[in-house]
Amino acid sequence: MMRKWAKLHSNLPKGTRIATGVYIDATLLVKDASGLPCMHFPDGTLCYEANAYFVHGLMSKALSMRNKGGSASQYAFALSELVRYVFYNRISFLEITNTRFEQFILSLGVARNEKGSIRRNNETIRAIGSRALDFLAFVGEHFGYEMLVGKNGIIKGFRIEPGDHEIIRNRGFGISWYHPCFPDPSSATHKARYPVSDDDIKALKSILPKFTRSLSRRYSTLLSVLEHTGARIDEASCMLVPDIVEAYRKGDTEVSIRVGTLKRGDNHTRLVPVPKVIVSQWIDYIDTTRRNIVTGNLGVGFDHGFLFINQYTGAPISVDTLKNDINDIKTKAGITGQAHAHLFRHRFITEKLKMLIMRYDYENQDAFKRALIDPMTLKQQVQQWTGHKLLESLDPYIHLAFKEIAQMGKSVKSALFFESVSAAYKYMEDARLEMERGGIGEDEYRVRVKAACINMFSLKPGTLD
Repeated sequence: MMRKWAKLHSNLPKGTRIATGVYIDATLLVKDASGLPCMHFPDGTLCYEANAYFVHGLMSKALSMRNKGGSASQYAFALSELVRYVFYNRISFLEITNTRFEQFILSLGVARNEKGSIRRNNETIRAIGSRALDFLAFVGEHFGYEMLVGKNGIIKGFRIEPGDHEIIRNRGFGISWYHPCFPDPSSATHKARYPVSDDDIKALKSILPKFTRSLSRRYSTLLSVLEHTGARIDEASCMLVPDIVEAYRKGDTEVSIRVGTLKRGDNHTRLVPVPKVIVSQWIDYIDTTRRNIVTGNLGVGFDHGFLFINQYTGAPISVDTLKNDINDIKTKAGITGQAHAHLFRHRFITEKLKMLIMRYDYENQDAFKRALIDPMTLKQQVQQWTGHKLLESLDPYIHLAFKEIAQMGKSVKSALFFESVSAAYKYMEDARLEMERGGIGEDEYRVRVKAACINMFSLKPGTLD
């Protein structure tokens, strides 16, 4: 018996390879497809079109299979609704008309769960609809039916472009493809994205000595990485030790940390500037706690390179584990409000915008007015550090940044130097608090203070002896 809401895909096991071509000597050209979704209809038969879509995404590097399937699994869950729709209506994907697509979107909004509650909110419906349009556009092109989806196509959906009218871009907020039948974004979509507060960060850090030393060091490094790189939690889970060590050796007062932008595919990376004094804490964790765990469990020469590892096995830890780490710290710190990982990204974006804005000489009113009227330059710079696909996604942070700067009074002339000094001060303050709690001794405290000064001013070792 078929279950209507049964899962319609399974991820290919680790080590699976698929043929992508043939060499001149007739041997197959293969590609790793570990984690790639394999989709079927509710009766168990394979869905050729959906599987071709995923293989195309794998070949074009538009999909991530990291962390239990990554974006590919998210796409599979979204496409499952369209696969069910064509199956139960006994039509093919090419037989979907504009009216039928509108009926499909309408059905998503009226479906209810066992308790009688609406199954999906507006954001979920829009995300499913956007993915469905992307898939149907692929199907049309795949079978030589290019006019299946388009502003003048059979299905009146279209990809949102930066040059589209502001009204269209607002209606398409948060999605890549749009159709006039999509529900409007809920008001929650446009609410200000408030960053994690300084008080919450202090509370999270102050509770770390309550954990075991190895956990405390991992938690401390995780909080620091989220705060100072703006990495998404899945991006943080993929950070590599060799990248950090190499950047640290090359850096002066500032280090360019490589972060993988998973929403752009597996091979897309960005460089994020981080004060060297902050990265020195990560290096300390790498050279002590992490090295001991890897050597004791995996052995010399078998280091996989991932920054965050299991304290008992030395294996890389998953995104879910890192999310649980944040939740464990939050719970132990007694924080009742929101303090999840993504709020650190909001904080990072707001702080970077503030830093860039403060580069303007606010005594020059013309420059200040230009920054207010046309913040495009600010957003383009921050986009390089955050990996946002659309500049419009940064708009809410612009308002927060100006609001916070307005409360700071006189502008800081050298924003980058100010950031390094602030980072060094926070590092020293954290060390002082840890010493007062008994986590480190006075000698270790002095070592950390000296390291902060050396990294902040690029002093040669021995200068402060």
